[in-house]
Amino acid sequence: MTTSARYGRDAAIEALLSAAARLRWAIGSARQLILALGEAAGADRLADQVDRLANRAQRWLVTEPPQPLREIGGLVGRVTRRGRRGPGLAADHAALVDLDLDGLDLARISLCGANLTEVTLRGADCSAADASSSRWLRCRLEHGSLRMAVLAGATLERCDLSRARLDGTSWHRAVLAGCTLHGATLTDARLDRAELTDCDLRGANLAIVRSPHVATLAGARFVRCDLRDTHWGGRELGGASFIDCKLFGARGAPALAGVSIERPDLSRLGDGSQIATQSDVIAAW
Repeated sequence: MTTSARYGRDAAIEALLSAAARLRWAIGSARQLILALGEAAGADRLADQVDRLANRAQRWLVTEPPQPLREIGGLVGRVTRRGRRGPGLAADHAALVDLDLDGLDLARISLCGANLTEVTLRGADCSAADASSSRWLRCRLEHGSLRMAVLAGATLERCDLSRARLDGTSWHRAVLAGCTLHGATLTDARLDRAELTDCDLRGANLAIVRSPHVATLAGARFVRCDLRDTHWGGRELGGASFIDCKLFGARGAPALAGVSIERPDLSRLGDGSQIATQSDVIAAW
């Protein structure tokens, strides 16, 4: 990067931070206005409108970097150098809110302990990311890649990972609730002691390509999950529990010794019209 380009970039960042400071002042003024409205006619409605605007503006400041300007400039430079494979970005314990990161190359990014809310990563490459103990709420990762990523101890709620590349991921002790993984690739994914509740995994591929001992399901719990047409080839399901799950079309002839299956739904439509037994599932699987 030339000297003039670097100065231009730093000036742009400085202007952004200055704008952020002015925005903070505007938010403070707006909230003072709310207090000053008092008992005026329509005060409640106006206060609600102003407060919503202030809160929306505040969302843009949640991720403002606290580093000095020089460090911020270095981070921007690393993000904008496309096609180069440097060290992954570090966003440990960051609070990321309402960000559009679609299609970005974020391979090896570190998100340990981070909180992500309404972040979109559709088509983004987050392969080999370390997202241990992170929390994800209403995030969208359709067609994205988290290949070989570590999500041990992570919590995901109402996230969309439809057709995402999740092969080789580690979900040890992770908790997923109300998430969509329709058509996702979870080959060789480690799910030991993970808990998935009310998740949609229709058509997902959970087969084993390498050794089942590397990608174990021991202690995993699937509760009220839609597992229709999933593929389990080569898996050992011993120690895993399936409770009130939809299992029509599940295939792959996995090893079923030691598995626990309670009240499985084998109806084609998943409408509960064919509640079966564990023996029925084993015979069909």
